[in-house]
Amino acid sequence: MTIAVLDRLLSLGQSDAIPDRLARHVRVTNALALLGAAMSFGSTPLDAVGAPFLTVVVDLAATAAFVSCLLFNRRRHYFAARVMLMLTANAAILAGVLQVGAVAELRTVFFPLVLLPFLVLGTSERGWLFLFVAIPIAGYFVTGTMDPPPPGLAMTVYRVYAPVLTFTMIAAGSAVFTHVERNAEARLLQARARAAQGARLVALGEMSSGIAHEIKNPLAAIHLAATQIAERPDQPTLVAQLGEQIKRIVMRASRIIDALRLFSRDASADPFVAAPVERILGDALELCGKRFTEHGIDLVVDPVPTGLEIECRHLQISQVLVNLLGNAYDAVAVDSVSERWVRIEVHADRDRLELAVTDSGAGVPAAAQARIFEPFFTTKGPDRGTGIGLSLSRGLVAAHHGTLELDTESRNTRFVIRIPMVQPPR
Repeated sequence: MTIAVLDRLLSLGQSDAIPDRLARHVRVTNALALLGAAMSFGSTPLDAVGAPFLTVVVDLAATAAFVSCLLFNRRRHYFAARVMLMLTANAAILAGVLQVGAVAELRTVFFPLVLLPFLVLGTSERGWLFLFVAIPIAGYFVTGTMDPPPPGLAMTVYRVYAPVLTFTMIAAGSAVFTHVERNAEARLLQARARAAQGARLVALGEMSSGIAHEIKNPLAAIHLAATQIAERPDQPTLVAQLGEQIKRIVMRASRIIDALRLFSRDASADPFVAAPVERILGDALELCGKRFTEHGIDLVVDPVPTGLEIECRHLQISQVLVNLLGNAYDAVAVDSVSERWVRIEVHADRDRLELAVTDSGAGVPAAAQARIFEPFFTTKGPDRGTGIGLSLSRGLVAAHHGTLELDTESRNTRFVIRIPMVQPPR
């Protein structure tokens, strides 16, 4: 229950509409505001006993100001929340030093306040960053020239309290930032998984007509064979032949459905296991090979050495091939291309498998080569691509400690996948 409440407080002001970097700053601000409110309020008993009464008032005012940072974030006033946090922290320490004097060493708390702007401000807010770094530095030197503490101050207690408070602020700030960064990384991985799933669905949509044709033809053949059996039940040889034909057709349709089911599944948690390279290619071709034939595009696949296996998540490598073949199809299916062919090359040695997909297109324009793997960048026309297929494909290959590169030396468009035959120990 307590963890759930704390998470809700840290999430105040979070929204999918704000950038990831700002979202992290908002969470850090919320966490540090909670920490500041707890430390200010927790200091009131000590200050009530060992310091002037005005110090207690400062503690309560600082507590309220830190809480207001949470309210600012909740109302989407993100910058105001961060400025309030830094102003309150500096003002609270300055007021405390003014009350208890410099010799109580409370001014050492200005040290962690120098780090505070780096936790809650971005590099684009450079002016504010310099300002809130300069404020605690100036506060430290100015308060060093102050008068001795007032009579009756619990000097020994404050000389212990000040370094403890300083260390606590530094440690807590580091812990908060680490925790928020870890959560941000987890959210980034989730976002990438959702994007990968979206890319798969887009690819399935683009292949839908071909897949429908692949299923419709076997159904028509089964219907025809069943009709012939019904019309000539007295011819056992013919019935047996048609039965074998139906069996082959059903197995073909079953392979297509299995490939479709596997392709739509998230395989990021699958183990790395030895998989036949021939099966990897077959799963990809089951889904997208037919439309090449239907549109007069020659699809040539190099022979795969017998028994060749690679340690991988075979579904993910098949997905990469489907993406590359989809791009190749789009490049050569247009009427302006005179030669219409796509080739899959397979090369393997003891250490590495190399798969290359080449099409008869003229290659990627030089101006686009540097950006071809950027998310959402596409050389296709409007409404013809999302621009995430190559980016996600490179990520899937990188997860296999491999590379996906554009062969800039080729006169045609050629993408090359290189993956270790055996994955390194994790």
